[in-house]
Amino acid sequence: MSLRHIIHKIVGTTVMSLTLGLSAVSCIDDNGGCIEDSPGYIEGNDIWFSFTIKSGQTSFSRAASDSDDDDYGHSDEDAATAENHIDPSDLLVIVFDDEQRAIKTFADSEIYKFESTDETNSKTYRIMLRINRAYLAYATGKESLDMSLMVIANRKQTADGVAGTYDFSSLDDYWSLIGKTPAGISAGHYGFNFQPDSDGSTWWPGEDGYIPMSGLRHFSIDDATKLTATETDAYDVGTIEMQRAVAKIRVIDNCKTDGNAADGNTFTISKVEIVGQNKRNAYIPDFSTVGDNVSWADGTTVVEQVTAESDWWDSSSVIVARKVEENITVDDNIFTEAFVAYIPEADLQATSVPKLRITATYGSETKKFEYDLSELVYYGIDIARNHIYEFVVSAPIIFEIDYRVVEWTETVIDIPAFE
Repeated sequence: MSLRHIIHKIVGTTVMSLTLGLSAVSCIDDNGGCIEDSPGYIEGNDIWFSFTIKSGQTSFSRAASDSDDDDYGHSDEDAATAENHIDPSDLLVIVFDDEQRAIKTFADSEIYKFESTDETNSKTYRIMLRINRAYLAYATGKESLDMSLMVIANRKQTADGVAGTYDFSSLDDYWSLIGKTPAGISAGHYGFNFQPDSDGSTWWPGEDGYIPMSGLRHFSIDDATKLTATETDAYDVGTIEMQRAVAKIRVIDNCKTDGNAADGNTFTISKVEIVGQNKRNAYIPDFSTVGDNVSWADGTTVVEQVTAESDWWDSSSVIVARKVEENITVDDNIFTEAFVAYIPEADLQATSVPKLRITATYGSETKKFEYDLSELVYYGIDIARNHIYEFVVSAPIIFEIDYRVVEWTETVIDIPAFE
């Protein structure tokens, strides 16, 4: 068996526009109190904002041959519609002031307006919010005002929305964010449970929910106390790139075309499983310390470093990948079958790592082949969010693993043949 490992960065970002408004879920002033209760507060004295959200920096399903590789050498793919989708009833927006302190949050129905602007692939969304000018009183006398928006989408989609399985689910959760910086929030590793279905099959977007995503954008405006943005003429913040918070494993079955032996038998993959995984995943990559993720502090960027905690590991978890039939192009070769699973991030330098278990038949015999994912990639490569980890499985007379990662070089590992 030959198994080629290719990492794609996920392309296809979801675009969302926002207008800030409605009553605040949480609020803060210099004394830590609620601005709505402060002297001089005038209801309706609002400034309107809008912005676009683009979902998925890299994608999950079909190859986009016209996209360049990223700085890490990962090729792009366009995501399927369900992998791009954002649920307007499951959205959290955090507003930061010029000192990078969270001053206000908007959750779910508090988002004033949400609309998709891309009906073909659910990539682009526009949201409107409004915020009372009292929140921006600190900008008085300043020539410009720096602000930031952090968006977390689909935050309760992976465990049937059961209370306690995801963070940011209550008023207390929102209040706990006030006064924190984006980096401080990222260091909190706020996250969600991510488990296979009760029958062990992989969680599937569009059927079991939608993929959790997050994004960050900084922007500057003129003196906010003089800004006259209204609902019909909202201040355009720009685009926030949204990043999927899970990874995708894809095992391509090349046995049927590559595995016909002299005796007439054929190698066939009957099952693919991921053994062991983190039972939780963070909404936002941790960019609070120096490392590969630090550039996220300037806005959503490609992530290579995993955000995980040791007590999230679940060695008993077994995810059964779904067999799909679709045309997949790899190195100008078209494959028609693959096994797909969605999994949380995983540190492949840790003591315990996920295993890839492949069940294959040859004639009347069946065997299982199991590999640590750390054996199938170069040292230092992890299972990072918003990436596809792809393995092309072929079957000569003896089984072997043929993989390539990032640098696109190849290595062959021999494993026992059927006896």
